[in-house]
Order: sequence, then structure tokens, then C-alpha cells
Amino acid sequence: MTLGLPPHGPGTLLGGRYRLDDDVRLGGIAEIWRGTDLRLQRPVSIRLLPTESPRAPAAKSAALRAARINSRFLIPVLDLIDDDGMVAIVSDWTDWPTLGYLAGEPLTTRQAVDITLRVGQALAALQEHDSAHGRLHPNSVHLDSHGQVRLRGQGVDAAIHGLDQDLAEAQRADARSQLAMLYLALTAHWPDGRLNGRDRPVANGRLLPPNQVVAGIPESLNRLLENGLDDDRGSPLSVREINSALAVARDGLNREPVAAAAPRSRRTRVAVRSVAVGVVALAVGGLVMAGITQASDQARSRNQQTAVRTDDGVVVSPRDPKIGATESTLAIVAMTTLDPYGDGSEYPQMLPNVTDGDLGTAWTSKPYFTADVGGKPGVGVVFDLGQPQQVSALDLQLSGTSTDLTVMLGDSTYGGLDSFTEVASVQQAGQSVFIRLPRPTEARAVLVWFTGLSQVADTSWSDTGFRAGIREAVIYGPHGETSK
Repeated sequence: MTLGLPPHGPGTLLGGRYRLDDDVRLGGIAEIWRGTDLRLQRPVSIRLLPTESPRAPAAKSAALRAARINSRFLIPVLDLIDDDGMVAIVSDWTDWPTLGYLAGEPLTTRQAVDITLRVGQALAALQEHDSAHGRLHPNSVHLDSHGQVRLRGQGVDAAIHGLDQDLAEAQRADARSQLAMLYLALTAHWPDGRLNGRDRPVANGRLLPPNQVVAGIPESLNRLLENGLDDDRGSPLSVREINSALAVARDGLNREPVAAAAPRSRRTRVAVRSVAVGVVALAVGGLVMAGITQASDQARSRNQQTAVRTDDGVVVSPRDPKIGATESTLAIVAMTTLDPYGDGSEYPQMLPNVTDGDLGTAWTSKPYFTADVGGKPGVGVVFDLGQPQQVSALDLQLSGTSTDLTVMLGDSTYGGLDSFTEVASVQQAGQSVFIRLPRPTEARAVLVWFTGLSQVADTSWSDTGFRAGIREAVIYGPHGETSK
């Protein structure tokens, strides 16, 4: 246990609300535990340090500042407890792997650039709140399977480790750390110390340029890292300047064939598979969806039909829906994911892609190893129509070429699965499917429930994974049939 902490262990209750469950890291300045918020019945991350620690006052102040920042790029601080000799900083829990874990082998150039740009977006969000991370490390950068980034420990890590920085110093440190992340992603070496059992690559006391560690790195990135990581450089780059340089580099990569972004070695592919199917796919700029869009065009050219099981005369047809003269589009006012048999979340932050009018973007579920949703009964997306309305048809653009799904209707967007009634069931749906209900049916919520997933190839990795995906959804109803 950490020096100075009173006796504690699994089952210890803090503040009458947070229970310690599993230790993640013991010893050192502070401990990290996985815990449970008993009030909301959800997992949380808990940092523990002694109340009498000289670092405690600064850590508490940093936690309070961090709790006031709300950003999708940050893992939020939820609570601060000072209980029975222990300071507990409670944060949201995430199962997303860290960049430190994923970068056991060099990533492709495209992956490295996009991940680092996401880190830069997170740092820019902190700067908009006149804040900084202050001690950015590969293990404080979490990524999901679509390249989304969330930072942990903003301000708190620096305070716990006794870094006495003003805001400008902390922001300069963040910018340098962003470049260090790029170096790590390209070379699998952390330039600021030992990581994954590897020392920093040096010669004559100086850090080696990345292209002397791994072949094939573009000269623009090599110069950026040589200049930005040079401790003797008089005026370090800002996060904004780094993001601009990376955006230019990414534009150049986008003009290259996708084949040029293949992993550098078979070892890289094996390392990626060992983490998860399709982990850290690239989402920036819609790169991931390029292959999906192309496949969709091919499916349309073949006028692909779908194998269907219908109930009560439901008609399912390929794209080219036949909309009646008395039908019109129903507005989708909100969306949410439904995952009652999992952790409750299936990338809800990606749902705006369904209604953005761009077939090159999509909502996709988490990756699964098997087509049967990893053994779960299913996952889904709920569309909120704002008020009860008559629903007559759905026009869906999907990801993949063989999806099993059920359409259900309900009275509440946030009801459980048992609050919805099935109106159509489709097997082996193609990328375009138009579903006409046997008769208009009143509902406020429309659930698309996926029970069989497509093996969706990712253009960024050499792996594939089973995912549900919706690129576009349009819901139709008869004119003048809104219920009050």
C-alpha cells in the first residue's frame, strides 16, 4: 500500500458511496483502484493518496479545476472525497486501451498522424478552458477502436507528481509531449524514457531521428520531430502549430494509395490482433469509411437483394425506395445506443454520423470477435421522433454486406428492450435496405436492433472485425398522422 494511507482494500467504502473493488496500481505516490459508484451502479476510477501528503492540497485543487471542464476528449473527474485519512479523486472508468499499451510495435504513418492529431485536439480543448494536462504520458492517452481519444489526469497527474508549473509552462510541456506521442506511434520508442521494456534510442547522447529507427517515415514528419523534440531549440512549437503541421502531413498521406499505409512488419499485425479486433481504427476525416463507401457503390451496381424473413407482410427491398405520395420524412430529434447486455455504451458519440448527410461516415458498434455480437442477444440504436407519430417505412444504409436486424417500435426513447414491439425482422441485409411496415404504426421511438453483424474490413488495419453499422437512416410516415 502507498506509504501513509490507512488500512484499506477491496470492499472499503469511501464517502458512503464509492467502493474499492480491484487495485490497478499500488505503491508509489498514489494508488489507482477500480471501484463502483454504489449510488449510480457504475464503475469508476479512484486515485488514493494520504490526506497528510504534501501533494494532497495541490491534487485536490487540480481535481476541482478538472471537474469544471466538460469535453468529449477528457475522462471527467466526477467527485473528490476526503474520508478517514484518504483523499479519493473519482473519475469516469474506461476500458479503452492506452497508447502506451497499443504502441508495442510501430503503427503505420497514417495511424500515427491521426492519433497524434486527436491528442492535439484534446490539448486544444484544454487550452480553450485556460487549462493544461501538465504531465501527458502514453498511459494517460486512451483510444477506442475508431481512433477517438480521451485524456486522463488533466492537471491531477502533474500535481500528484509535484510538478510546479504555471499555465504557460504546462502548455509547453503538453506540446512537447504531443510530439513525443507521434515519435512513439511511429517508432514504438518513448523519447522521454523507458516504456514497454525499451529504452529511448540515442546516439552520442542525442535522440535518434525517427527515420533512423524505422524506415519509410516521411521527411516532413522527421523534420517536425527533430525540431520539436530538440531540447536546445529556442522557441518550442505550440499545440496549434503542431496540429497545423500534422494536418498538412495527413493531406499528403491521403493522396497516397491506401496500400502505402500497410503495417511495416508482420510483427505489427500480430501485436495489433493481440489487443483487440480492429483496435484504433482511424476515424479522422472519414478515412475508415472510404472502403465501406466503395463497397456500397459496388453493391448498388449489382442491385443487391436481401434474404428476408417477414412478419405480417413486411416488404424489404434494395435501395430505390418507393415512397407514396402521402408519405414524408419524419424528423429524428435525438438518438441513443442500446446495450442492455454489455457495458451500456456502443459509441454514442458517433451517432451524429447517421444524420449528417454524408455516406462516407457512419455509426458503428464496438468490434466483436464473432458475428453473433460476441454471444450477446444484440445491440441497437434508438431514434427519437420527438412525439408519437405514425411510422410507415425505414430506409437504412448499413455497413457491411450481411447484417441481421430487427426493427422495433416503442413509446419511450429511453425504455428498456422489453418496452419495444417487433415489427420487422431481416436476415443477411445488404448495405441498402428499405423496410415497409405492413401498416402505419404509432410510435415515438424506433429501435434498430442488430442480432447478426457483418465482418467489416477496416482500411487502416490488416484485420477485420464484426460490427453493426448505420451510415444513414431515414424514417417515413404518412402526412398529417402526428398524434398529440
